[in-house]
Amino acid sequence: MPTEQDAYENWADEYDTQSLKHQWQVPSALFGMMYLQLHAGQSLLDLGMGTGLGSLPFHKAGLKIHGLEKSPAMIGQCRNRGLPWELYHHDLTNIPWPVEDDCIDHVISAGVFHFIGELDTLISEASRVIRSGGLFGFDFDEFQHDDRNDYSLLRNGVYETFDAKYDQHFYRHAEDYVREVLSNAGFRVLHDTEFLASKETKRYFRLFVSKHR
Repeated sequence: MPTEQDAYENWADEYDTQSLKHQWQVPSALFGMMYLQLHAGQSLLDLGMGTGLGSLPFHKAGLKIHGLEKSPAMIGQCRNRGLPWELYHHDLTNIPWPVEDDCIDHVISAGVFHFIGELDTLISEASRVIRSGGLFGFDFDEFQHDDRNDYSLLRNGVYETFDAKYDQHFYRHAEDYVREVLSNAGFRVLHDTEFLASKETKRYFRLFVSKHR
């Protein structure tokens, strides 16, 4: 039975093509909500960066890209771009990250949080590495009341389902829960929007851009 890791390894070669085919909107939406507060020469850490597709618009804007990714095949695709990015083969749920305190200007994560249950530790770690005034932008699959037949409560604000095809758990998060975790970690939400993440799946995600105090 294929696992999530198997899926990522096998999908790495086609990730960019499939993302365009399914009209995956998160990378462009993140950049669009953050770019007015970005400056060339700043650093950006991409959590679960995949092939680096989400970092490309930030790279083109002159930011220095750093990335955490647990899939060797995905990192290989990043390196094939031939760009001067600092890449770390690391599972972002493995705390601490191989990044020093207060050394990153901005942090993003695109299409990752629905693979992660409780976000408290991860968001606290983002607070550790990001400089004061930095932005943290990410999307999450927001739990809706009509999801109750498919998702069960894992803890307050975190809901879980299991996909037997991929032997993988998937998660949805309540908006209030994510806001509370951000606030506890020293972030203030600046922008928040619900958007059609993929026309192929017809699934709406929520996107937050927050600022570190």
